[in-house]
Amino acid sequence: MAHRIVALDAIPVRLPRDLDAARGTAGSPTMLAGTGTYRWSTAYPVLYSTCFETAIIRVELDNGLVGWGEAQAPLAPEVACTIANLLLRPALVGEPFDGTVQRIGEFWSRMQATMHVRGQSGGFMIDAMSGVDIALWDLAGKLADRPVSRLISEAARSAVPVYLSGTTGASPAERAAFAAGFHDQGIGLVKLYYETDWSELLATADALPAGMEFAVDALWHLPPAEAVAMAKMLDERDARWLECPLDPEDVDGHARLAAAVTTPLAVGESYRTVRELQPIFNIAT
Repeated sequence: MAHRIVALDAIPVRLPRDLDAARGTAGSPTMLAGTGTYRWSTAYPVLYSTCFETAIIRVELDNGLVGWGEAQAPLAPEVACTIANLLLRPALVGEPFDGTVQRIGEFWSRMQATMHVRGQSGGFMIDAMSGVDIALWDLAGKLADRPVSRLISEAARSAVPVYLSGTTGASPAERAAFAAGFHDQGIGLVKLYYETDWSELLATADALPAGMEFAVDALWHLPPAEAVAMAKMLDERDARWLECPLDPEDVDGHARLAAAVTTPLAVGESYRTVRELQPIFNIAT
């Protein structure tokens, strides 16, 4: 039985957080300069929020069921919310929805068509669409009275490996001790963030407890002329991967780096779609 979408609303969310306690962890890997809500990293040219920010999407059917989604919005959640409320709402409200995978795919194409020919095919636009997409999947699960994971695959995994993303501490020894506490709880991998001192990062890696593996997130700012030499130091330590080593648009630079070292490179968080990733796929094949 097909129902109709009667409402689509996006809500910006902004929650305070303790910056001192968060420094060195995911989303807060560096010292921040400035006094406003949005502040610059002192280590590399990226803006961060002093708060936790996100965009919540609410989609309601005519039978009263509500689906919830979340659009990636670490800064300026009002942008994704405005896109959802002004552009995606009229594309979906009033439309029939039966909870099938086919219908969700049709809605994705319909949302994309609102601005695709106007050049808005990535960034905030895709973030807003993704939040709506998640809400539609939530509705599909509720209509079927099944977990969404089972709608995607009957063989969905019930557990996945996790790793510690970032460490806190004023020295390599303190950061390694922080990671060791999680290793004692069964987490066997930590990701270290490179800010300004490569030797300190290596010292932290060398001080990790026996059996704990590590990866490195270079936050897009390895010096191109030194990237190979720096990555070879990770080769010597059997790093699991080197993430975001260079500027995300530097496809050729990533290709040269990948060919020169054995540590796998991890890229992708700056991209939104398969089309944006296609140049990376092309050099990897």
